[in-house]
Amino acid sequence: WSLVAVFCLVVDFVFLVVGSTSFALTGYAGGNQVFVWGLIVIGLAILLYIYRVIVEDRGKLQWRIPTASTPDGPSS
Repeated sequence: WSLVAVFCLVVDFVFLVVGSTSFALTGYAGGNQVFVWGLIVIGLAILLYIYRVIVEDRGKLQWRIPTASTPDGPSS
């Protein structure tokens, strides 16, 4: 499945590059202004998430949140 994941990554990257540089092909009006505002919104969302984790939750910022473990064997 690693090869499938790499293929999907490459295809998504191509879509991202073409979609973010060729606004006439995608049909969106506004061009670069819409792209810049989208980057600003994503940046603000990331900053607000970091603020919530560090200041409000008083926790440590982790890129990967651990999940609860499941039992190894079947339950009786």
